[in-house]
Amino acid sequence: MEKSNDDATQLVHRPTESSPASSSIDSDPAGSMDETELGGEDEKTILARRQSDRSHHENTDHLITPNPDHTGSGNATLMRAANAGRRQIREGTVINHRFLLKTHLGSGGMGVVYRALDKRKQEAQDRNPYVAIKILGEEFKRHPKAFIALQREAGKSQTLAHPNIITVYDFDRDQDTVYMTMEVLEGTTLDDFIRDHSTGIPMEEAEPIIKAIASGLAYAHSKGIVHSDLKPSNVFLTKEGTVKILDFGIARAASQENASTGGTSSAKTTETNSPGKKDRTVFDAGELGGLTPAYASIEMFAGKDPHPSDDIYALGIIAHELLTGEHPYQRKRAPQAHSAQMKPERIKSIKGHHWRAIAGALALERENRIEDAAAFLAKFEGGSKVVKALVGGLGIAMVLVIALALQQPETGPEIPFNELPSSTQAEITNALSEAQSALRFNDINGALFYLNKAYELHPRNPDAEAHLQEVVKDIVRQKPDINDRDGIQQQLERMNTLLQYPALNNNETLINEQERLQSLL
Repeated sequence: MEKSNDDATQLVHRPTESSPASSSIDSDPAGSMDETELGGEDEKTILARRQSDRSHHENTDHLITPNPDHTGSGNATLMRAANAGRRQIREGTVINHRFLLKTHLGSGGMGVVYRALDKRKQEAQDRNPYVAIKILGEEFKRHPKAFIALQREAGKSQTLAHPNIITVYDFDRDQDTVYMTMEVLEGTTLDDFIRDHSTGIPMEEAEPIIKAIASGLAYAHSKGIVHSDLKPSNVFLTKEGTVKILDFGIARAASQENASTGGTSSAKTTETNSPGKKDRTVFDAGELGGLTPAYASIEMFAGKDPHPSDDIYALGIIAHELLTGEHPYQRKRAPQAHSAQMKPERIKSIKGHHWRAIAGALALERENRIEDAAAFLAKFEGGSKVVKALVGGLGIAMVLVIALALQQPETGPEIPFNELPSSTQAEITNALSEAQSALRFNDINGALFYLNKAYELHPRNPDAEAHLQEVVKDIVRQKPDINDRDGIQQQLERMNTLLQYPALNNNETLINEQERLQSLL
């Protein structure tokens, strides 16, 4: 993604209001264009020409162009007639009287991304009036059911309030233009980062990246959302060092539409096995099945329903590439690697628990693969059985908080807060503030994520412990039905586990809830 020369904030913006679906597309006078351009030049040619013009700064990952094989001659004539009357979307175009397209950032299998000025924010004198806007491609315009599936998945994506997942603001359409607005990011894709570190990076540098990706996935998996097209080009490293997963829900929507229209995908693969080339998302307009061959599991090739373990397979490959610079299966598709009985070579420079997690993610068959991101993180962390017992019940953020707490002495912080470096104090204060904000919105996982960050920066911080008590109260409020014996047992197990946490082993709230639950069994 191209770096901005403006002072727009890249990370967190307030959600924009939904624009009226009936609004028209306008264009600034300086950005006007011959409206018949698409009539005389097909989209593939236009995209290719612009790709060449901007090749020095664009992210051209998985560029997909319309496949003429999917339209008969009659339909092709109708398409050309429709295109002849359609304005070309380009820099200078205004979408829904609101979003002024400023800079073309890149093209992908699902559409084209621009940096855009939000005129409403500008009118409100917002310090950060810029957003990223993704204009979705022709495939979705030709498939109404895919539009519906995408709209539902975009709605799910808007619920993913996690620091390691890009924030989706809005999903809307302007006549025949379908678009999404998102936060603007500055930095580089993980794809480019790996390419710049062709021999790999040490675990101490790779570990926070791997954990951040897994943390974002774990949060999404806990919400029942699968990415389905995880790959290095869908992971972004901001210039502040934050890891962001991109395109969450887009590929999942395509897979859902595929599942609803018949089960298995007939997508044609157009990938390259050259490590120097961008990986393309395989996208067949007739079936709307999306996958990237070098990172797709066997089950995805078989057209099975999306599963969290599909994301874990891709995560294992990404981790291997970060550490070695090489794909564990020589960029072969999973079915080919399975037929050839290929096995990834152990990375000798990393600890055993790290390798066991990565190897478990790389298992070619689902039944042998780590099932989801929470389980991957527990194994990757090398946590105790007590910590692992929490994975299914309290969310991965709580797992990380408790894992850290179990490793700390029972006394307070070894270094007083006021003796920490000022930059560390600021980070801790910010993390605690974010945790409080998350609690106000009842975002338990979000609160725990920031509490975990505070613990990492300042073990046994008293403010973090106080906020943890607030989270305990929220968890205790989630009371199972008195007739739900299994639910009562599960909640009791959570209480028992929490009481093993040193900061909470005498917590009256937990003890009282434990006794109440025991009386119901």
